[in-house]
Amino acid sequence: MKRLLMLLITILLLMSCRDMMNFISESDSENAYLDDLFGPDDPPSLKSPDEFRASRAGYPDKILLQWDSSKGADYYELEKGDLKEGPFTDMGIKIYGNSFEDRAVENGEKPWYRLRAYSRSLDLYSPYSEAVCGYLLSTPGAVKASKGASTQNILLVWEEVSGASGYDIYRSTDKVAPNNPYKSVSGIESSYLFTISESNQGVEFYFWVRSRNSQGSCSEFSSYSMGFALCEGAPPRPENLTAQQGASRDSIKLSWTEPEADFFYVYRWSDYNSQEENITPGGLSETTYTDSDTDALRSGARYYYSIQGVKKDEAEPAVHYKGAFSETAEGYLLSPPSDLGSHWRSGGVDLSWSGVPGAFTPDEIMNHKDWSYRIEYAGSASGSFSALTTISVGETDSAGKVSYRHLGASAPIFYRIVTQNGMGAESTPSSVDEPVTGAVGNLSAGQNSPPGGGESANTSGVYPVHLS
Repeated sequence: MKRLLMLLITILLLMSCRDMMNFISESDSENAYLDDLFGPDDPPSLKSPDEFRASRAGYPDKILLQWDSSKGADYYELEKGDLKEGPFTDMGIKIYGNSFEDRAVENGEKPWYRLRAYSRSLDLYSPYSEAVCGYLLSTPGAVKASKGASTQNILLVWEEVSGASGYDIYRSTDKVAPNNPYKSVSGIESSYLFTISESNQGVEFYFWVRSRNSQGSCSEFSSYSMGFALCEGAPPRPENLTAQQGASRDSIKLSWTEPEADFFYVYRWSDYNSQEENITPGGLSETTYTDSDTDALRSGARYYYSIQGVKKDEAEPAVHYKGAFSETAEGYLLSPPSDLGSHWRSGGVDLSWSGVPGAFTPDEIMNHKDWSYRIEYAGSASGSFSALTTISVGETDSAGKVSYRHLGASAPIFYRIVTQNGMGAESTPSSVDEPVTGAVGNLSAGQNSPPGGGESANTSGVYPVHLS
């Protein structure tokens, strides 16, 4: 019996060995190695950062960017642009962590960011992350208080701030903002109506607004706006205010219709500074005024004016009754372009610039058809400039830019532009611009060796690009 069992075991072992040898033989004949079972090694790769995010109305002075680590990454690179689809500009920094604070942001800007990782051991960049948008907890803009529109109320308005959960309103009788808000309102509000008592009629109040987020952080203070409720005895508001637009390169003349007032104040603010300023604190007896403040007036800026009439009390001349402000009038200097750019292109030089105040919007261009740009050139930046040509302000391209192609130009050459109005007045010359060499465009990189060979691909199989 034992011999029979041993014989059966031996037969089974021999059969198993034969089957194994047959399998190995068949596998050898079919080249069934591990590579055949599992495939070739995948090329090295680096995953783009996950959970890339940017703060929105989180801070008044920065945008905080955060992300999760990419396995194997040594550092990260950021790019920034104005649109989700780009173009993006490299911010020129290597980040050895998982966050970055961008403080180069202005109120109201909403930049887009994208991020990629880099591995030294792989000599490889990851794909870019999805683009994300961030913005500051911005200071409210366009804060305006009504000035004599009512005897019982002052209306305060401001521009809505993205991401704000509320607004704090400050009020004072002088130009120093108090520490504590006078009133707080919700984030859906963009105005507030103050009720003014009879004893406070004619009193000038100053108002500021700060935005607030859900975490309790606040923006900077807005510019102040002065407002008041009309008092009994105040004169009617001035009418028919006009301000010159591009008539002179160094002054803006105002005129208005005289109401029953003893004298007038002129207030001015601008597109770059919303702070209202009384520029005639001593008062005016005339109904015209020429603003020629060379320290305040800038080329390319738009200025806004309003007139206030004042009456003296007949019994007490030292007591003044201030009237409501006039409608606003816009004025500006005759200005040269501020962004002249030029570059060499085959056969000549291409010049372009944005329209100036008075020749910027379609309506302005229509009203100033007799305005023109005189293009001047010279052989050096400090040389004697000669007129090249004059073109109409209405000639703009699809991007809203004025452009001109100077055929046959030869280096060295420098350009500047003078704006002329229909009365023959001229602006100061623009800044001088020297053409730059045109940028190389339509570049691409592929996974094919360039003609002539002799180059090696990187770890992703991409060959160098040759520029000439």
